[in-house]
Amino acid sequence: MKFARHLLEYLAARALVTILALLPRPFATRIAMIGSRLLFACLPRLHRIGLRNLELAFPDLSLAERRQLLEQSLENFGRIIADFAHFPHATPADLAARVGTSFPKELEARYHAAKAAGRGGIFVTPHLGNWEMLAFAMSAIVEPIAYLARPLDNPLLDRYTSRVRSRFGNRPINKRDSVLEGLAILDAGGNLGLLADVNTLQRDGVFVSFFGHLACTTRSVAMLALRTNALIVPMCCVWDANRYRILIGELVEAVRTANYAKKNIIDTTALYTAEIQKFIRAYPGQWIWIHRRWKTRPSGQPSLY
Repeated sequence: MKFARHLLEYLAARALVTILALLPRPFATRIAMIGSRLLFACLPRLHRIGLRNLELAFPDLSLAERRQLLEQSLENFGRIIADFAHFPHATPADLAARVGTSFPKELEARYHAAKAAGRGGIFVTPHLGNWEMLAFAMSAIVEPIAYLARPLDNPLLDRYTSRVRSRFGNRPINKRDSVLEGLAILDAGGNLGLLADVNTLQRDGVFVSFFGHLACTTRSVAMLALRTNALIVPMCCVWDANRYRILIGELVEAVRTANYAKKNIIDTTALYTAEIQKFIRAYPGQWIWIHRRWKTRPSGQPSLY
């Protein structure tokens, strides 16, 4: 029964992707954005979550302004899907023309100095703009990376998406079994990417400020950086002026000032989370506001939803 459901989901997803891939990309994007907006219109619970998140993050905005940002956020899913549909036929030249990868010279120099010293790099990114394009374009234009990802519940879709994402050399690592492999990659001076802006269970995270509210955030990034001396590189890929731009935040060194190990983890996590927040503030219509980012609360605190 489960296999039949997985097969139907897979066939439906592949049919959608095939149709979008046959259309010119601008037209496919418009169709997918309209479809995304219509789909989420049938899910009022997600609308309520999105508006509540926007109220928490931007209390000074009017309800009309929050609704506009939420609509932009929902349309952004359509853009991601349309672009993903065209990944199998994209070339490095195509991607270089569509994605700006001009980084600040100072940050680039610091990054290359760290790599020359044999240090690994932890690329942390939010679900902002097109995170699929970020990993895909970087692998084609700059260099492939290993990335942590929770396998999809549907194994057929998981194998398909992993194959597309890995076309230019990216390597997925199961997030459930990631610690030893991640440590080995970083110890060898390699790069590791992960999405680090979602709610985490209290046993797996630490609480840091995010838009003025405590948010339970993965401790994995800080622990890996502290164990391996890797450099933390906040980055994202946003849609800006009819093309994508890869943005780099302030590079983050793991904090090692406290005798209390947990405080070093909290302080390090707070630093890169602040960089992620800057990205989202600059492009609020491209973040996933329908995710309950503040779901996990410190003991004794009431739910924000």
